[in-house]
Amino acid sequence: MTKDDIIRMAREVGYTSYDSQDERLQQLAALVAAHEREECAKICDTLGADEYCDMYGGLAFQCADMIRARGNK
Repeated sequence: MTKDDIIRMAREVGYTSYDSQDERLQQLAALVAAHEREECAKICDTLGADEYCDMYGGLAFQCADMIRARGNK
């Protein structure tokens, strides 16, 4: 998510002044994105551990790792 994305989304929800809030908005966006990534990765972990998904379990765990790695970019 870029700074422009964050500002665009902030405008969509009614923020009008960014000068003193830029850094806080970016920090908030990073926290929200990290939380959402982790929730998605947990779903993959659950699918990978499901005994009925033996055939695709490894792929589900790989997906979870890839989702978590997006936060390291």
